Amino acid sequence: MTKKIAEGKTLGLKYEIYDNTGIVEHIEFSKDMLLTKASQENMVHLPNFAGVPQPKYHQHIRLQGNDTSINVAGPKVAEHNGEQLTLFLLTQDHGKSSTYLGSVNHSSKQTTDAPTSIREQLFPWTGLWITLVLGILTAFAFQMLHMERGTGTALVATALITPALFLSFYVVGWWIGLIRTIAVRQNQEFKTYRQRLAQNPTLA
Repeated sequence: MTKKIAEGKTLGLKYEIYDNTGIVEHIEFSKDMLLTKASQENMVHLPNFAGVPQPKYHQHIRLQGNDTSINVAGPKVAEHNGEQLTLFLLTQDHGKSSTYLGSVNHSSKQTTDAPTSIREQLFPWTGLWITLVLGILTAFAFQMLHMERGTGTALVATALITPALFLSFYVVGWWIGLIRTIAVRQNQEFKTYRQRLAQNPTLA
């Protein structure tokens, strides 16, 4: 059963948090000794250069009554079929996409959080690309109109400054994603509900 338990808005992002509780009907998982960066449609694996790699698990979990599996990357959230599990899902963009936020395993009494890759889901990618394109066009127009350069010279100059523009916008976007992530995790409705649920599974 899925139900909305919290909602909020931070830095232009409206989001909702859902409780998806049920009995694990099927679970598949595989250990991966690489850091995992989640994206909407696939998993991109990045080597861990910061010391000894920590095991990550790709889990495909289907709860009873659900037609589709939920993909989870990070610590194990369930070990066996038949366990009672609550998965918290973060929805943004008016429900067009959802991200695994955390879980409560009522059978093992274990609580887990999504890896830090949730920040990538809250990164303002659309805004980044729009701003970057506008910045490139502005730089090109400035070269042509105010510096009176030819088309070829203006294109070369614009191409040279494009990486700097991208880096600047990406850094700003990274901080926006981080602030959004902190705000979502600190949502008081979510924190209170999760704490109560961990103590009393019948609330689900």
